[in-house]
Amino acid sequence: DHIIEALPMDEIEKRFGKATGQGVAVVKKEVKKPKTVKLSSIAQEQRFQIEVCLRTLPVGLNTGSKAARAIQDLDRSIMSCEAMSSLRRFLCPTDEQEQELRAKRRERSETPEPLIWDPVEQYMEELLVISGCSLRLGCWEFLYNLSERLAQLQENLQRFERMVRCFLTSTEIPFLLSLVLAFGNYLNGGKNEKRLGRADGFHVELLGRPGGLDLVNDTQGRNVRQLIFETFCEKYPSHTERLFEELAPVFDLVQRRIGKDAQGVPALRKSVRVEIEDLDKQLSQLKSEFTKKHHEMKECLKLIDDPAEKFVIEIPREFDDAKQHIDDLIRKKDTTLQQFKVVLANFKAETYRGDSIVVDGQLKEGNPKSEMTSEVWCKIWDNFFVPPERVLSFDAKRQKSVIEPRFCKDQPLTVESLALLWGLTKEEPRRRSTTVCPRKGVPAATRRRASA
Repeated sequence: DHIIEALPMDEIEKRFGKATGQGVAVVKKEVKKPKTVKLSSIAQEQRFQIEVCLRTLPVGLNTGSKAARAIQDLDRSIMSCEAMSSLRRFLCPTDEQEQELRAKRRERSETPEPLIWDPVEQYMEELLVISGCSLRLGCWEFLYNLSERLAQLQENLQRFERMVRCFLTSTEIPFLLSLVLAFGNYLNGGKNEKRLGRADGFHVELLGRPGGLDLVNDTQGRNVRQLIFETFCEKYPSHTERLFEELAPVFDLVQRRIGKDAQGVPALRKSVRVEIEDLDKQLSQLKSEFTKKHHEMKECLKLIDDPAEKFVIEIPREFDDAKQHIDDLIRKKDTTLQQFKVVLANFKAETYRGDSIVVDGQLKEGNPKSEMTSEVWCKIWDNFFVPPERVLSFDAKRQKSVIEPRFCKDQPLTVESLALLWGLTKEEPRRRSTTVCPRKGVPAATRRRASA
């Protein structure tokens, strides 16, 4: 009771009572925010991008001093490749920004008013303690994921090399081609065209390019390849098994996907995972990047006074190791490319007839002397065994349940898969009608080409 008596009742009623018609009054004291200093060299649009970058940095890099420490220590546990790229693009001060930062710091030092930077400028000034900050980040960023890039290039090169080697060492591919040649000579032979039944060889593009074996169908629409494969599998089963083992590296390079074209028509899309021409370009580009970054690294070393800094000790050694690895890959690529050219020469397939093109609204034949590429080469062989028209001859249900799992899910191509696709088993699929070739035989064999 004595506590209640001590309360200033009248004052409480006056100020907080309901009779006054007012709630609890909150007195807001206006606090004047200090004016922050910004660099005039940063445009408003650029500032917005920098602010977004600053807000999205991880906690370990949310201040310039933390970032400077991570850069100086080459701390990969804090600094990701993405963070390096963001810092280098947005927060490492340029020469112009550095000059303006130092100038404003000098100007404010002559006045009693403290210098309060905007958060962007504050971050940039804290990074100034790292000499050659942008160059350091550029070199470190290049090396950061280089080992993964080199490993991927090496793996792809090995996969392509295995494909080339299978053609150089195969004993079953010549045997298969001799069977195809025998079929062609028998079909093309006749009283009036005896010369067409005596070919010594044929261009391999007839195996899987438009205008070749794809045109040779019987009266029921069955392609001649079905009979070729049936004969090969039944008469020479041991040869067939070895053939698919030898050609496995080729099929491994080709990815197949069933989809629809621009007009909504079902289509089988094929892409070659590794092309030697692309590897050549990628390695050339990587070598060019390395040369540029190596030069930047040397320039950066000139800006660092302390020889004990981690950058000075570790980064040059990493560049030396990278150079050795890149040079080794380039030498291996050159050797593999030469081996691929040997394969093409062995098959007399240095050139092929290019795709038809539309000129002034008219369809014209492609260049008959187009240079053979690794993409075309791999697709020729894959189309011979797995032609799109054959895959699409199955109804949608069979495509989904049978064909896609075997041919479009990166499964190895086997004799059993081939038999299923071509109806060499009892479970022969229902076929759509196909156009019957009016001619008796295969396209005229080209003499002395790709001797089997």
